[in-house]
Amino acid sequence: GTAKVILKNVVIDGPTYTISCDQAGKQGLEAYNSTFNGWTSYAGTIGTAKFVGCSFGKGAGYNFSRPYAPTTYVNCTFEAGHKIDARAKVSFENCTFNGVGTQGIYINEEVSGAVYNIQNCTFNGDFGAEGAITIQGNKDVKHIVNVEGCTFNDIPSTRHKICLVPSTAGTY
Repeated sequence: GTAKVILKNVVIDGPTYTISCDQAGKQGLEAYNSTFNGWTSYAGTIGTAKFVGCSFGKGAGYNFSRPYAPTTYVNCTFEAGHKIDARAKVSFENCTFNGVGTQGIYINEEVSGAVYNIQNCTFNGDFGAEGAITIQGNKDVKHIVNVEGCTFNDIPSTRHKICLVPSTAGTY
């Protein structure tokens, strides 16, 4: 049989992949008050994922999340340099992003029709040249990006809070 995976008060620190799931029965994943240091990724076959009160940071040289399934992050903290390359509908509610040298949320040009909700989040520090929220444009991809009630702190005046960049083909 299959069942939803629920993680509570778990710390995964050190392996390359904190979560790696390529096949699942669409039962879902939920994590509460847990820490994921490394590369966190899972396929759309997992169903939906929800992280509440979790922390994401660097482990084994990786500091990265790539959800391919619809995912909700609530009251989560993303440590300095953590990059999120979402490939599905993703919502961030009351999350904190600490930037040092890399964008916080990267919205990929390849995900057509994806919806991103970024609500009441706080972005702290320097996220590099591309900004705290980077939207990679593509004339053939229709993103919906909703940003509401967010706070941007200590971002240098030469950096972007939200940045639209051209696709790899050079189009928006």
